[in-house]
Amino acid sequence: MQARSIRYHSSQPWPFPGLIMMGFLIEAMDTALTLDSEEIAEARWFTREEIAGHDALGFDPPSPNMLAGQLLKVWIEQ
Repeated sequence: MQARSIRYHSSQPWPFPGLIMMGFLIEAMDTALTLDSEEIAEARWFTREEIAGHDALGFDPPSPNMLAGQLLKVWIEQ
């Protein structure tokens, strides 16, 4: 995937000592995904409408207390 408009959003501590997770908002220029199978088992693209109806997708979005939840909330509200 190629990206542009990379903007820092926020960060939170990572569970390993001395590490930090950083969250960025980006604009994807294409939908191609390349996965490192040792790190990521599955990746998919979703629309805002699909995330809003997440019950039909079979998963719950991350808590808004977590960085991933904060990023998702910002994206949905755009």
